[in-house]
Amino acid sequence: MPVQAVYTFTNAGDDRRIIAGRIEAGRVKVGDKVIFSPSNKSTTVKSIEGFNTAPRTEIDAGWSTGFTLSEEIYVTRGELMSHAERAPQVSTRLRANVIWLGRRPFVQGRDYKLKLHTVATSVRIHKLLKVIDASEIDGQLGKDHVGRQDVADVVLETRNPVAFDLIGDSEATGRFVIVDGYDVAGGGIITAAESDEQDDLRAEARRRDFNWVKGAVSAAERAEQQGHR
Repeated sequence: MPVQAVYTFTNAGDDRRIIAGRIEAGRVKVGDKVIFSPSNKSTTVKSIEGFNTAPRTEIDAGWSTGFTLSEEIYVTRGELMSHAERAPQVSTRLRANVIWLGRRPFVQGRDYKLKLHTVATSVRIHKLLKVIDASEIDGQLGKDHVGRQDVADVVLETRNPVAFDLIGDSEATGRFVIVDGYDVAGGGIITAAESDEQDDLRAEARRRDFNWVKGAVSAAERAEQQGHR
């Protein structure tokens, strides 16, 4: 579920923080352990909320709803809530098929805006793999840019890490649009996650967030360094 908004109510001593959005796939039950990506924060679902609805303990895909959590973690619009064992991809680089409809060409070295589910962030072409001639079978164009009505295979790079799914796993979180200035200039689907410089750091952080990891500094070394037992 992409997080659409976080609501708070303060009247009559109501201290709930409700995480709201539309469930795109799966089912959520009270007590489920969930993770928010890309922040990698985890907690459990405390309650399912709705306006003028009967209390419920589970809810399916297709519903717009809200949740309260067992811990007061800080999450914002653009995060993806998922079951802990089915976390989405997270990266600053993603491989995609793009169709370009903008008046100006899609070029390397220039910043655009990527809108993917509820997140919006700066994006640019990291690598232009090929521009496809849609009128020819397996036709490729020798271009260094993506022109109007061209289809291209590209690696995009975002300014900040984003959470997403491959198009084969989830359409709602695997497709996007690209904005040039104030105009929607292109759209595409995500076909693969690409490695970036933060991959190892993210993997280590996720491992330490969910499991106890023995530190590299021994007790004896720490005592010697700090001058105490």
